[in-house]
Parts: sequence; structure tokens; C-alpha cells
Amino acid sequence: QSSSRGDSAEHERTFYGALSLAAKGCHGQLKEMEIGTKQHRRQQPDVYPPCWSKFLTLLDAYRRNGTSIIYSEENISTMAVGSGFPYRHLLIALQDWDVHVVVVHRHLFDWLPSAHNEEYKPGPGKVRLGRWFRMQSTGNNGIGGGVASAFGGKKGKLGKCVDQGGRAVPTVYDLISRNVHHPTRKKWPDAMQVAMAMRREGMNAILVPMEEDDDDEEEDRDRGGDGDANGGHENGELEPRGGNRNEGMGGKARDLVTRVVCNHVPGASGTCRKLLMIRRRREENKEKKEEMVAAAQKRSNPSVSLHYDALAVGACHAGLINGTAISRGEARDAIRDHHEITNGGRPNDLPLSCPTEDELRPVLEASMDDEREAFKFWGQTWGVTEEGRHREKFRRAMLEGKKFCSVDSARALEEESWISFFAVMRK
Repeated sequence: QSSSRGDSAEHERTFYGALSLAAKGCHGQLKEMEIGTKQHRRQQPDVYPPCWSKFLTLLDAYRRNGTSIIYSEENISTMAVGSGFPYRHLLIALQDWDVHVVVVHRHLFDWLPSAHNEEYKPGPGKVRLGRWFRMQSTGNNGIGGGVASAFGGKKGKLGKCVDQGGRAVPTVYDLISRNVHHPTRKKWPDAMQVAMAMRREGMNAILVPMEEDDDDEEEDRDRGGDGDANGGHENGELEPRGGNRNEGMGGKARDLVTRVVCNHVPGASGTCRKLLMIRRRREENKEKKEEMVAAAQKRSNPSVSLHYDALAVGACHAGLINGTAISRGEARDAIRDHHEITNGGRPNDLPLSCPTEDELRPVLEASMDDEREAFKFWGQTWGVTEEGRHREKFRRAMLEGKKFCSVDSARALEEESWISFFAVMRK
């Protein structure tokens, strides 16, 4: 639930590492355990797998010490839909605890592009995103708008890039469209799917809006900012014990983690005070502020523009990059540095291919449906005002944020500046 004692950061990391129940190896052990108990029609296994035993031992030690816990493990929520995570064993293990599952809800139209970025941005374990690939053109094939025309534009024509077994990246609109029309095929469940799954498992789910405007404070309290964590306790969920807004909050928190802990996690006053103290120190020490912000960003999981990768792939297929001499990662880094450092540009300053308002209408409708479900979860009514506000946020994301756009490689590669840049790269 929450941590009200000042454990050291090292201790917290050790605790997290030992309790990573959703790690690949541990998850496999848990699935085998679940299959075994079902086959033998038992409620509990005779012997728990090692990772689960470690979890129970540590949990019991903290409980006997009277220490509450905030345990953040997003992969458990990832497995909430269709993966068979043994939640009933988790419920048995937590039966002596007052448990609150906090799920952060992000507008669906905002979450879907983020999910696309998370899946296709370069990172550890994503080896194929660092390799070139050779594919047959079929028009807009999802490797950056207009790539087909960039290397000839004829249907059935092969690109000129070397084939290293790399992975193609679909445009953000292409992936969003598939997810909207086939929501059960998403790689990761969205917040509402997670919250509803947790409720079905008998857990007390608190749904927290990621975006809370200043004029939404009254709504925030209704959703669990002050008092009930979720506006009711239907479907067998437990009533939270006490109010949610922790003592010492001292005003509305501006960063997400502090706001969630201080406003929505019952009994987390110690952790709330520590977070606020860190924030105050950062504000007071101007010299170290930038250093601390940079360190926090390094630890976080930031969004990365995929435009440079799409442009690199387009250039390779057009024969402007020698894929045997330069890697895909080196090419996209060089393109990014040239655009941002040399030219002082931003990702969205590149030529973009954006879906029309009509093409995005199903995305808006799906997002509003998701929002209605969230309001129902909070025990609130979705009305004309809420719909108008949501439509305006969607419009801003579409027109100003360009969240649904991808780089138009064909147009970019017609510009003299990029032709000259790739000519130098080939030398």
C-alpha cells in the first residue's frame, strides 16, 4: 500500500529487485505454479516457486515490522489482461494487508501515440530496431509516410537498402487505427482495461487521472483526491480506510508521482512528506536544480522522436545511405544531430504526413468511449461540458501537438539540404 518510513534508496532498490514478480523468469514460474494447482484442483501449491517464496518472506517481514509499502510494478498491470497472472495467489498473500491498486488513467488519444513510441523507440533488447531491412513497396508501408515514392514509387519495386533482418516501424496513425478497430490486440492494456481487471479480481482499484487541470480540483476530490478512492465500493471492492489526501501536502503537487502519492494513496504521509521535501530542496538550490532534473530524466522513460529513424530508413531504401557502411542507429543519430544541433530544428519541423480529421474521427470516438467508462468508474456523469473539453484537448493534440503525424520521407529527401547531407554521409 504505502511506505511511511524512510528506508534508504539502496534498501528500496533491493526490495524491488527481490519482488519483481513480473520479471520474465518469475512469471514463467508463476504460470507453471498456476497450471499445477489447477490440474490437481488445489487452492494453493505444496511448494511456491523461489521468486514467490522470496516475495512472501519479505512481505511478511515488513508486515510484522508495521511498515507499509508502495510497490510499483507496471508489468503486473500489463499482464492484467489475457496473460493468466495468478492474481488469486496474490490476493491470498495480501489478505492481511489493506491493499489499494493505483492505476493512472491517461486520455486514450494521448496514450495510444505514447504506446507506439514505447514499442518502437530504440532501447535494450530491441536489437532489430538497430538493423536495416529490405522490403517490397506496397505504397504507404508503415516505414515513414511516402517511403515508397522515395525509392521509386512503383508498387512491387524493391528498396535499395541492405537486408539485415531489421524491424519495420509502422506509422503512429497506422498502429493507432489497428488498436482502435481491434482493441483486444493491443500489446499493452490501457488504464481502463487494467482497472476493470483489478476490480474483477476483487482488488480495490483507484483510478487516477493523469491530467488534472486547476479548474478540475472539485472533480479530483470526487474521483478520490479527498475521501473515497473511487467514488463507491461496488463489485466487492474494499472501502479505503480514511481520507486520501495526506497530511503535510501543502498545496497541489505539480509532478505526477508526488500528486499520486500525496493525493491518492491512503496512508502515504511519510512518503508524501519526503517527496515534498525533495521538491523544496530542488527549488531552493537553484545551482543543483538542472543537475537533479537531468538525473531524474535519465532514470525516467522519456518519449523519443521516431522521425529520425523513419527518415534514415527512407534514405536507405532510396539508396542515399550505404547500409553496409553505416548502421541504422548511427544513421538516425547523425540525422538527429544534424537537424537539432546543426540546424537548431525540432522533430516536428520536418515535413510531416498527418491523417485528416475524418480519418481520426474513430480515434476520437474511441477516446470518448474510454473517458465515459472512466467517469462511470468514478461514479460520475459524462456530460456536454466534459465532452466539449475532451474534444478541445483532442483538437490541440491533433493540430498543435501533431501526435498522429509521421515524417514524410519522400518530401524530406527532395530537399537540397538533406540531399547534400546524405551525399556527405556516403563518402
